[in-house]
Amino acid sequence: MRFPVAISHRQARAKIYGRTQAYPYYRLTYSAEGKRLVRSFKTFGEAKEAAEKAVKSISEGNGAAATMRPKDVRELRFAREKLADLALALNLSKPDPSAPDASFNLLERHT
Repeated sequence: MRFPVAISHRQARAKIYGRTQAYPYYRLTYSAEGKRLVRSFKTFGEAKEAAEKAVKSISEGNGAAATMRPKDVRELRFAREKLADLALALNLSKPDPSAPDASFNLLERHT
């Protein structure tokens, strides 16, 4: 197989570079959200699967998802779970009558 291998979907493009003696991993490169991203994979199949997902995500206009690493996804899921727990604990459906009203006029505040 000749490297680099180009993967594209609509206008989104990614390249997979082959292994070398100095770096024994397949490298996937693509641009999303104005950043050039490089990911490493042990097998060509993993790199190709990730490239196809990335270019589809970018072409659908969701470049932010393509920039997320697995660690970022885990952190996001953890934060969502904790925020959901917090919303249940606070019971947001019943506002506290003693809390100050958050809606105010900025002009009245500065005069």
